[in-house]
Amino acid sequence: MAEATLGAHSTALLVKMDDAKRVRTSERRKLNRAIKLFEESVKQDDPTEILKLAFDEICGAYKRLENANDDFISCIDVSCDEYASLLAVAEDYITEVYRLKCKAHSQLLRKIDGDKSKQKADNTKFIVKKLEPPKFDGQIRLYPTFKKDFERLMITNYGEDPYVLKQCLLGEALKVVHGVDDDFYKMIDRLDDKFGNVTKVVDSVLCEIKALKPVPEGNNKKLVELVNTVERGWLDMCKLDLKSEMNNTTVISQVEKLLPPTLKREWVLKVTGFRSEKEFDKLLEFLVKERKVIEYVQEGVRSSATTDNKVAVHSVTSEDHYSDKFDDVIKQLRENQESQQRQLNECIVLNGLLKLVVSMKLHLTLQKLTQHS
Repeated sequence: MAEATLGAHSTALLVKMDDAKRVRTSERRKLNRAIKLFEESVKQDDPTEILKLAFDEICGAYKRLENANDDFISCIDVSCDEYASLLAVAEDYITEVYRLKCKAHSQLLRKIDGDKSKQKADNTKFIVKKLEPPKFDGQIRLYPTFKKDFERLMITNYGEDPYVLKQCLLGEALKVVHGVDDDFYKMIDRLDDKFGNVTKVVDSVLCEIKALKPVPEGNNKKLVELVNTVERGWLDMCKLDLKSEMNNTTVISQVEKLLPPTLKREWVLKVTGFRSEKEFDKLLEFLVKERKVIEYVQEGVRSSATTDNKVAVHSVTSEDHYSDKFDDVIKQLRENQESQQRQLNECIVLNGLLKLVVSMKLHLTLQKLTQHS
Protein backbone atom coordinates (compact mmCIF):
# COMPACT_ATOMS: atom_id res chain seq x y z
CA MET A 1 0.00 0.00 0.00
CA ALA A 2 2.86 2.37 0.88
CA GLU A 3 4.65 1.50 -2.35
CA ALA A 4 1.51 2.29 -4.35
CA THR A 5 1.16 5.66 -2.61
CA LEU A 6 4.83 6.50 -3.27
CA GLY A 7 4.45 5.56 -6.91
CA ALA A 8 1.37 7.76 -7.32
CA HIS A 9 3.20 10.66 -5.71
CA SER A 10 6.18 10.25 -8.04
CA THR A 11 3.87 10.13 -11.04
CA ALA A 12 2.16 13.37 -9.97
CA LEU A 13 5.54 15.09 -9.59
CA LEU A 14 6.61 13.92 -13.05
CA VAL A 15 3.39 15.30 -14.58
CA LYS A 16 3.81 18.58 -12.74
CA MET A 17 7.47 18.79 -13.84
CA ASP A 18 6.49 18.14 -17.48
CA ASP A 19 3.91 20.91 -17.28
CA ALA A 20 6.49 23.34 -15.81
CA LYS A 21 8.95 22.36 -18.52
CA ARG A 22 6.39 23.11 -21.25
CA VAL A 23 5.67 26.53 -19.71
CA ARG A 24 9.39 27.21 -19.49
CA THR A 25 9.85 26.26 -23.16
CA SER A 26 6.98 28.56 -24.17
CA GLU A 27 8.50 31.47 -22.27
CA ARG A 28 11.88 30.75 -23.89
CA ARG A 29 10.34 31.07 -27.35
CA LYS A 30 8.86 34.42 -26.37
CA LEU A 31 12.26 35.58 -25.11
CA ASN A 32 13.95 34.42 -28.34
CA ARG A 33 11.45 36.46 -30.39
CA ALA A 34 12.12 39.54 -28.26
CA ILE A 35 15.90 39.13 -28.68
CA LYS A 36 15.53 38.66 -32.45
CA LEU A 37 13.48 41.85 -32.79
CA PHE A 38 16.03 43.72 -30.69
CA GLU A 39 18.95 42.56 -32.87
CA GLU A 40 17.08 43.56 -36.03
CA SER A 41 16.58 47.04 -34.58
CA VAL A 42 20.30 47.26 -33.85
CA LYS A 43 21.20 46.27 -37.42
CA GLN A 44 18.74 48.82 -38.83
CA ASP A 45 20.27 51.49 -36.56
CA ASP A 46 16.87 52.36 -35.15
CA PRO A 47 16.61 55.28 -32.71
CA THR A 48 17.69 54.67 -29.13
CA GLU A 49 14.13 54.99 -27.86
CA ILE A 50 13.06 52.05 -30.05
CA LEU A 51 15.93 49.95 -28.72
CA LYS A 52 14.95 50.79 -25.14
CA LEU A 53 11.41 49.56 -25.78
CA ALA A 54 12.72 46.34 -27.35
CA PHE A 55 15.06 45.77 -24.42
CA ASP A 56 12.17 46.28 -21.99
CA GLU A 57 10.40 43.41 -23.81
CA ILE A 58 13.50 41.24 -23.30
CA CYS A 59 13.58 42.03 -19.60
CA GLY A 60 9.90 41.15 -19.20
CA ALA A 61 10.31 37.87 -21.09
CA TYR A 62 13.40 36.99 -19.09
CA LYS A 63 11.57 37.60 -15.80
CA ARG A 64 8.73 35.28 -16.83
CA LEU A 65 11.21 32.64 -18.01
CA GLU A 66 13.10 32.86 -14.73
CA ASN A 67 9.83 32.27 -12.81
CA ALA A 68 9.01 29.30 -15.04
CA ASN A 69 12.48 27.85 -14.43
CA ASP A 70 12.01 28.24 -10.66
CA ASP A 71 8.68 26.39 -10.94
CA PHE A 72 10.40 23.60 -12.84
CA ILE A 73 13.09 23.28 -10.14
CA SER A 74 10.43 23.11 -7.44
CA CYS A 75 8.89 20.09 -9.22
CA ILE A 76 12.07 18.01 -9.01
CA ASP A 77 11.86 15.29 -6.41
CA VAL A 78 14.46 15.99 -3.74
CA SER A 79 14.74 12.28 -2.97
CA CYS A 80 15.48 11.46 -6.57
CA ASP A 81 19.00 10.24 -7.33
CA GLU A 82 19.24 12.67 -10.29
CA TYR A 83 18.17 15.69 -8.26
CA ALA A 84 21.62 17.27 -8.21
CA SER A 85 22.21 16.84 -11.93
CA LEU A 86 18.72 18.11 -12.86
CA LEU A 87 19.21 21.15 -10.61
CA ALA A 88 22.58 21.88 -12.23
CA VAL A 89 21.03 21.65 -15.70
CA ALA A 90 18.26 24.06 -14.72
CA GLU A 91 20.78 26.55 -13.30
CA ASP A 92 22.96 26.37 -16.42
CA TYR A 93 19.84 26.87 -18.52
CA ILE A 94 18.86 30.14 -16.83
CA THR A 95 22.51 31.29 -16.74
CA GLU A 96 22.76 30.91 -20.53
CA VAL A 97 19.57 32.95 -20.97
CA TYR A 98 20.91 35.62 -18.62
CA ARG A 99 24.02 35.96 -20.82
CA LEU A 100 21.76 36.68 -23.82
CA LYS A 101 20.02 39.40 -21.83
CA CYS A 102 23.39 40.94 -20.82
CA LYS A 103 24.53 40.91 -24.45
CA ALA A 104 21.44 42.88 -25.49
CA HIS A 105 22.00 45.28 -22.61
CA SER A 106 25.59 45.91 -23.76
CA GLN A 107 24.40 46.69 -27.27
CA LEU A 108 21.90 49.20 -25.88
CA LEU A 109 24.55 50.92 -23.75
CA ARG A 110 26.91 51.22 -26.75
CA LYS A 111 24.10 52.84 -28.70
CA ILE A 112 23.45 55.34 -25.91
CA ASP A 113 27.17 56.16 -25.57
CA GLY A 114 27.41 56.63 -29.34
CA ASP A 115 24.53 59.09 -29.30
CA LYS A 116 26.17 61.07 -26.49
CA SER A 117 29.51 61.19 -28.29
CA LYS A 118 27.84 62.34 -31.50
CA GLN A 119 25.90 65.04 -29.66
CA LYS A 120 29.06 66.22 -27.94
CA ALA A 121 30.92 66.36 -31.26
CA ASP A 122 28.08 68.32 -32.86
CA ASN A 123 28.04 70.80 -29.97
CA THR A 124 31.80 71.24 -30.22
CA LYS A 125 31.60 71.72 -33.96
CA PHE A 126 28.90 74.37 -33.96
CA ILE A 127 29.45 76.17 -30.65
CA VAL A 128 33.15 76.16 -29.82
CA LYS A 129 35.30 78.23 -32.16
CA LYS A 130 39.05 77.84 -32.26
CA LEU A 131 40.82 80.78 -30.66
CA GLU A 132 43.02 82.86 -32.92
CA PRO A 133 46.59 83.34 -31.62
CA PRO A 134 47.49 86.87 -30.46
CA LYS A 135 49.34 88.97 -33.04
CA PHE A 136 51.93 91.74 -32.57
CA ASP A 137 53.16 93.98 -35.41
CA GLY A 138 55.49 96.29 -33.53
CA GLN A 139 53.15 98.92 -32.05
CA ILE A 140 54.94 99.57 -28.78
CA ARG A 141 51.79 100.41 -26.80
CA LEU A 142 50.27 97.04 -27.68
CA TYR A 143 53.26 94.99 -26.52
CA PRO A 144 52.30 94.64 -22.81
CA THR A 145 48.87 93.28 -23.77
CA PHE A 146 50.36 90.96 -26.39
CA LYS A 147 52.89 89.53 -23.94
CA LYS A 148 50.23 88.78 -21.32
CA ASP A 149 47.94 87.14 -23.89
CA PHE A 150 50.81 85.08 -25.31
CA GLU A 151 51.85 83.79 -21.89
CA ARG A 152 48.27 82.97 -20.91
CA LEU A 153 47.10 81.35 -24.16
CA MET A 154 50.10 80.09 -26.09
CA ILE A 155 52.69 79.11 -23.49
CA THR A 156 50.03 77.29 -21.47
CA ASN A 157 49.10 75.13 -24.48
CA TYR A 158 52.34 74.89 -26.49
CA GLY A 159 55.10 75.66 -24.04
CA GLU A 160 58.07 77.93 -24.79
CA ASP A 161 58.21 77.09 -28.49
CA PRO A 162 60.08 79.60 -30.72
CA TYR A 163 58.06 78.57 -33.78
CA VAL A 164 54.78 79.36 -32.02
CA LEU A 165 56.11 82.78 -30.98
CA LYS A 166 57.29 83.49 -34.52
CA GLN A 167 53.83 82.74 -35.91
CA CYS A 168 52.44 85.49 -33.66
CA LEU A 169 54.79 88.22 -34.93
CA LEU A 170 54.28 90.53 -37.89
CA GLY A 171 56.07 93.46 -39.55
CA GLU A 172 58.64 95.26 -37.41
CA ALA A 173 58.30 92.75 -34.56
CA LEU A 174 59.19 89.87 -36.90
CA LYS A 175 62.27 91.74 -38.15
CA VAL A 176 63.51 92.23 -34.59
CA VAL A 177 63.81 88.47 -33.96
CA HIS A 178 65.44 87.72 -37.31
CA GLY A 179 68.48 85.52 -36.81
CA VAL A 180 67.47 84.20 -33.39
CA ASP A 181 64.08 82.76 -34.32
CA ASP A 182 65.20 79.29 -33.20
CA ASP A 183 65.77 80.35 -29.59
CA PHE A 184 62.67 81.27 -27.59
CA TYR A 185 64.49 83.13 -24.80
CA LYS A 186 66.63 85.22 -27.17
CA MET A 187 63.51 86.16 -29.10
CA ILE A 188 61.78 87.31 -25.90
CA ASP A 189 64.89 89.28 -24.85
CA ARG A 190 65.00 91.13 -28.16
CA LEU A 191 61.30 91.91 -28.06
CA ASP A 192 61.58 93.18 -24.48
CA ASP A 193 64.57 95.37 -25.36
CA LYS A 194 62.80 96.86 -28.38
CA PHE A 195 59.19 97.12 -27.25
CA GLY A 196 59.18 96.44 -23.51
CA ASN A 197 60.86 99.68 -22.47
CA VAL A 198 58.36 101.42 -20.20
CA THR A 199 59.89 104.83 -20.92
CA LYS A 200 59.17 104.44 -24.62
CA VAL A 201 55.54 103.60 -23.91
CA VAL A 202 55.17 106.66 -21.68
CA ASP A 203 56.80 108.89 -24.31
CA SER A 204 54.48 107.50 -26.98
CA VAL A 205 51.39 108.28 -24.89
CA LEU A 206 52.50 111.79 -23.95
CA CYS A 207 53.61 112.62 -27.49
CA GLU A 208 50.22 111.58 -28.83
CA ILE A 209 48.49 113.92 -26.38
CA LYS A 210 50.90 116.79 -27.12
CA ALA A 211 50.28 116.37 -30.85
CA LEU A 212 46.58 117.14 -30.40
CA LYS A 213 45.28 120.57 -31.36
CA PRO A 214 42.80 122.64 -29.32
CA VAL A 215 39.20 121.71 -30.07
CA PRO A 216 37.15 124.58 -31.60
CA GLU A 217 33.90 125.50 -29.93
CA GLY A 218 31.06 123.32 -31.22
CA ASN A 219 33.27 120.79 -33.02
CA ASN A 220 31.97 117.64 -31.36
CA LYS A 221 33.82 115.32 -33.69
CA LYS A 222 37.20 116.68 -32.62
CA LEU A 223 36.13 116.60 -28.99
CA VAL A 224 35.24 112.90 -29.17
CA GLU A 225 38.60 112.18 -30.80
CA LEU A 226 40.31 114.06 -27.96
CA VAL A 227 38.47 112.07 -25.29
CA ASN A 228 39.24 108.77 -27.01
CA THR A 229 42.95 109.61 -27.25
CA VAL A 230 43.21 110.67 -23.61
CA GLU A 231 41.25 107.65 -22.39
CA ARG A 232 43.36 105.25 -24.46
CA GLY A 233 46.55 106.73 -23.06
CA TRP A 234 45.27 106.51 -19.50
CA LEU A 235 44.31 102.85 -19.90
CA ASP A 236 47.75 102.05 -21.31
CA MET A 237 49.36 103.68 -18.28
CA CYS A 238 47.08 101.73 -15.96
CA LYS A 239 48.18 98.43 -17.52
CA LEU A 240 51.77 99.31 -16.67
CA ASP A 241 50.85 100.66 -13.23
CA LEU A 242 52.15 104.11 -14.24
CA LYS A 243 49.17 106.31 -13.43
CA SER A 244 51.49 108.92 -11.95
CA GLU A 245 52.90 109.64 -15.42
CA MET A 246 49.56 111.21 -16.37
CA ASN A 247 48.16 112.10 -12.99
CA ASN A 248 50.26 115.25 -12.66
CA THR A 249 49.86 118.97 -13.18
CA THR A 250 51.75 119.04 -16.48
CA VAL A 251 49.57 116.50 -18.31
CA ILE A 252 46.35 117.77 -16.74
CA SER A 253 47.13 121.34 -17.83
CA GLN A 254 47.99 120.10 -21.31
CA VAL A 255 44.61 118.38 -21.62
CA GLU A 256 42.76 121.39 -20.19
CA LYS A 257 44.31 123.64 -22.86
CA LEU A 258 42.83 121.42 -25.55
CA LEU A 259 39.23 121.78 -24.32
CA PRO A 260 36.73 124.16 -25.97
CA PRO A 261 36.23 127.38 -23.92
CA THR A 262 32.74 126.50 -22.70
CA LEU A 263 33.67 122.96 -21.66
CA LYS A 264 36.86 124.20 -20.02
CA ARG A 265 34.82 126.69 -17.97
CA GLU A 266 32.49 123.88 -16.82
CA TRP A 267 35.48 121.79 -15.82
CA VAL A 268 37.09 124.61 -13.86
CA LEU A 269 33.84 125.16 -11.96
CA LYS A 270 33.59 121.46 -11.25
CA VAL A 271 37.21 120.92 -10.23
CA THR A 272 37.23 123.80 -7.78
CA GLY A 273 37.26 122.38 -4.29
CA PHE A 274 38.53 118.84 -4.92
CA ARG A 275 42.10 119.29 -6.08
CA SER A 276 43.75 116.01 -5.15
CA GLU A 277 46.03 113.24 -6.34
CA LYS A 278 43.11 111.70 -8.21
CA GLU A 279 42.36 114.84 -10.21
CA PHE A 280 43.11 113.15 -13.56
CA ASP A 281 40.53 110.47 -12.72
CA LYS A 282 37.98 113.24 -12.25
CA LEU A 283 38.99 114.94 -15.49
CA LEU A 284 38.71 111.72 -17.48
CA GLU A 285 35.37 110.92 -15.87
CA PHE A 286 34.14 114.40 -16.80
CA LEU A 287 35.29 114.00 -20.42
CA VAL A 288 33.80 110.52 -20.77
CA LYS A 289 30.42 111.79 -19.56
CA GLU A 290 30.60 114.60 -22.10
CA ARG A 291 31.36 112.09 -24.84
CA LYS A 292 28.34 109.99 -23.84
CA VAL A 293 26.12 113.07 -24.03
CA ILE A 294 27.40 113.88 -27.52
CA GLU A 295 26.90 110.32 -28.72
CA TYR A 296 23.41 110.22 -27.22
CA VAL A 297 22.40 113.50 -28.87
CA GLN A 298 23.82 112.51 -32.24
CA GLU A 299 22.11 109.12 -32.08
CA GLY A 300 18.83 110.84 -31.22
CA VAL A 301 19.19 113.22 -34.16
CA ARG A 302 19.85 110.37 -36.56
CA SER A 303 16.95 108.29 -35.24
CA SER A 304 14.55 111.23 -35.38
CA ALA A 305 15.55 112.10 -38.92
CA THR A 306 15.10 108.51 -40.07
CA THR A 307 11.66 108.17 -38.47
CA ASP A 308 10.23 111.55 -39.49
CA ASN A 309 11.44 111.81 -43.04
CA LYS A 310 13.11 108.88 -44.77
CA VAL A 311 13.31 110.81 -48.03
CA ALA A 312 15.56 113.46 -46.52
CA VAL A 313 17.78 111.06 -44.64
CA HIS A 314 20.78 111.70 -46.88
CA SER A 315 20.52 115.45 -46.38
CA VAL A 316 20.69 115.22 -42.60
CA THR A 317 24.20 116.01 -41.38
CA SER A 318 25.71 116.32 -37.96
CA GLU A 319 26.79 119.47 -36.22
CA ASP A 320 30.40 118.47 -36.79
CA HIS A 321 29.80 118.26 -40.52
CA TYR A 322 28.36 121.78 -40.57
CA SER A 323 31.29 123.02 -38.55
CA ASP A 324 33.75 121.51 -41.03
CA LYS A 325 31.81 123.00 -43.94
CA PHE A 326 31.79 126.41 -42.26
CA ASP A 327 35.57 126.27 -41.85
CA ASP A 328 35.90 125.43 -45.56
CA VAL A 329 33.69 128.37 -46.53
CA ILE A 330 35.67 130.79 -44.36
CA LYS A 331 38.90 129.54 -45.87
CA GLN A 332 37.51 129.99 -49.37
CA LEU A 333 36.34 133.52 -48.60
CA ARG A 334 39.77 134.42 -47.28
CA GLU A 335 41.41 133.07 -50.42
CA ASN A 336 38.98 135.04 -52.60
CA GLN A 337 39.62 138.18 -50.58
CA GLU A 338 43.37 137.79 -50.93
CA SER A 339 43.00 137.20 -54.67
CA GLN A 340 40.86 140.32 -55.09
CA GLN A 341 43.36 142.33 -53.07
CA ARG A 342 46.17 141.20 -55.35
CA GLN A 343 44.11 142.15 -58.40
CA LEU A 344 43.39 145.56 -56.88
CA ASN A 345 47.05 146.14 -56.18
CA GLU A 346 47.88 145.19 -59.74
CA CYS A 347 45.25 147.66 -61.02
CA ILE A 348 46.71 150.42 -58.89
CA VAL A 349 50.17 149.75 -60.27
CA LEU A 350 48.88 149.66 -63.84
CA ASN A 351 46.94 152.89 -63.29
CA GLY A 352 50.07 154.57 -61.98
CA LEU A 353 52.07 153.40 -64.95
CA LEU A 354 49.36 154.61 -67.32
CA LYS A 355 49.37 158.10 -65.74
CA LEU A 356 53.15 158.18 -66.01
CA VAL A 357 53.05 157.29 -69.71
CA VAL A 358 50.36 159.93 -70.42
CA SER A 359 52.34 162.55 -68.50
CA MET A 360 55.50 161.75 -70.42
CA LYS A 361 53.69 161.98 -73.77
CA LEU A 362 52.14 165.33 -72.78
CA HIS A 363 55.54 166.60 -71.74
CA LEU A 364 57.09 165.59 -75.07
CA THR A 365 54.23 167.20 -77.00
CA LEU A 366 54.71 170.50 -75.14
CA GLN A 367 58.45 170.44 -75.85
CA LYS A 368 57.79 170.00 -79.59
CA LEU A 369 55.30 172.89 -79.64
CA THR A 370 57.78 175.14 -77.86
CA GLN A 371 60.52 174.37 -80.37
CA HIS A 372 58.27 175.15 -83.39
CA SER A 373 57.16 178.48 -81.96
